Amino acid sequence: VLLIAWGVKTLASSQGETEFAIVAGSMGALFLGGGYACLFGAKRPGMWASLAVASAFAFYLIAYFTLRTSAPVPHFWSILAGGLAAVLAIAAHPLMLGRLTDRGVNAALGAICVGVTAFAATIVPIEFDRFGLTVGWAIMTPIVAAIGLRLRLETLRVMAAILAAVVTVRLLLNPLVLVYDLGDLPIVNWLLFGYGLPGVCLGVTSWLYRHPKTVGGDEPEPDEPPLEEPKPETTQRPRFALTWLPDALEWATAAFGFALVTFEIRHAFQGGQLTGGAPSLMEWATYVNVWLLAATGMRLAAHRWPLQTLVWGGKALTVGAFVVVGLAL
Repeated sequence: VLLIAWGVKTLASSQGETEFAIVAGSMGALFLGGGYACLFGAKRPGMWASLAVASAFAFYLIAYFTLRTSAPVPHFWSILAGGLAAVLAIAAHPLMLGRLTDRGVNAALGAICVGVTAFAATIVPIEFDRFGLTVGWAIMTPIVAAIGLRLRLETLRVMAAILAAVVTVRLLLNPLVLVYDLGDLPIVNWLLFGYGLPGVCLGVTSWLYRHPKTVGGDEPEPDEPPLEEPKPETTQRPRFALTWLPDALEWATAAFGFALVTFEIRHAFQGGQLTGGAPSLMEWATYVNVWLLAATGMRLAAHRWPLQTLVWGGKALTVGAFVVVGLAL
């Protein structure tokens, strides 16, 4: 709290920036190094790892918002975030060697991996504009999911869910997208990059959670020691199981596909814009035919892959097509 108050004063007066940077950096390094050192041999190593990661991230954010306009070199804050992510990744290596014999160390490893993800995700809004911001987070989602599955860390499932939720909200519920400069070319424009790529990334993430053996991390190898002494079987699920996540990711993927196709049609008929006049009869007809074609494809695919997303998504597109016919007439 005192550091934040000092930061507000420094930001208002633009004085004492060097002293503030030294103090913030020293405190961040102290909490990060001290928390990491204390987790070895502790009864609750996950708590110490969480303290170390949360403190380092908090001090970084305080320093960034206070000193972001007076960086000593270009891209300093991105370099610093990347460096901290690398430091945490290196710090995770000793924990990986002992995580199969100690669940407490496993929790600490999860906390550190969350820190790596947080610092990496911070680079995206600093370096990318509004066009690349959300796409960068979307690309991170399957990477985080794959690492979490490979290391069997449920906390990274939560991080993947958060990234997917942010991507979905920013692109599907953001009205400002309608006024973006999308380019003049039909099909090959920002929509293909801004909606197609995130849709593919979320689809890949869902597929990874449906097929965890793909990354080889669903269960220990037979010759590895057990996680702990055998205990009576229990029906309690893991704390962060999020069993609904694959279904949610599939629906998000379908929503991105629908938005991409619909916006591409609108873009083509309105000369590169999503806002414009009322749709013409030809535009309405294009919506209906494309949606019915997509619905047919989804229903056929449902015979091969019996997913609720394909079954109900196809029905929803069919109903939407008929509703559009009624509105157009």
